[in-house]
Amino acid sequence: MRKGAALFLSQIRARAKMKKIWTFIASDDGAVTVDWVVLTAAMAGLAALISSEMGTGIMGLADALASYMANWDFS
Repeated sequence: MRKGAALFLSQIRARAKMKKIWTFIASDDGAVTVDWVVLTAAMAGLAALISSEMGTGIMGLADALASYMANWDFS
């Protein structure tokens, strides 16, 4: 093989490798997955916070209702 032909083939291979690298860098498939994971985690955290805060209020309301209904007489 001549020296010029070998150089030409190595340039083609180098360009192909660079194209693969730039395609990988430009790809955003994983970024969308990360966005959904962060969004889902935020929603789960918000749901846990809301349910814990509402749970305290609901338990107080249930206790007040139970003490109010304790004196009812159905006979």
